[in-house]
Amino acid sequence: MDMDAKYADLRRAAEETAVVDAHAHDLVAAGSTLPFIGCFSEADGDALALAPHSLPFKRSLRDIAALYDCDPSLEKVEEFRRAQGLSSITSKCFQAANISALVVDDVSTLDKTLELESHKAFAPKVYRVVGIETLAETIINEESVVGSSWTLDSFTEAFVAKLKSVANKIVGLKSMAAHRSGLEIDPSVSKVDAEDGLRKELASLETGNWAYDIAPLFICVLFLKTKDLSSAK
Repeated sequence: MDMDAKYADLRRAAEETAVVDAHAHDLVAAGSTLPFIGCFSEADGDALALAPHSLPFKRSLRDIAALYDCDPSLEKVEEFRRAQGLSSITSKCFQAANISALVVDDVSTLDKTLELESHKAFAPKVYRVVGIETLAETIINEESVVGSSWTLDSFTEAFVAKLKSVANKIVGLKSMAAHRSGLEIDPSVSKVDAEDGLRKELASLETGNWAYDIAPLFICVLFLKTKDLSSAK
């Protein structure tokens, strides 16, 4: 029995079963500064220029070109995308993937992201998951208060209020704690240490990637507050 015959039933099931994309990111408008090549790699700057030499890039480009029915080159794929437009390209990809639902993660802060509602033109069901670190960053960006005036108590109060305001609009919460602390959440983190973490984060906002750079001890406070609030509901 050859390999195709051996796995025919499995292949058929995989191709016919509708997909729930539980870790999607917002679509971006055609004029976004995010380059198409950036969809294949998290690298940036000079390092991104090396992406076309990687095996994942070559495999993905081949598959996309087959879907678009065009030559398997980055130039031809991008040319096809520009000619077809965002709506047509997105519909083609979603239909081919047989996506039945999207769970959109708000951690990414990409240029010209589309509103959640607009995603419903391409998927039957669309839901939102909120990252607690992203929520914290939103509070900082929205407030006119200078960073140095925040205390742990005032920030925690604002965070809880913001969390409650979105509770009925989302299906879940997530944290990037594992990126910084390996899930070593300290349930007994001291107020002094957490407040010191907050001050350090406020001082480093200019890095532009705050949700990824947030201090582990401050994450503990956000994580525990979120857990308590979720448990209460």
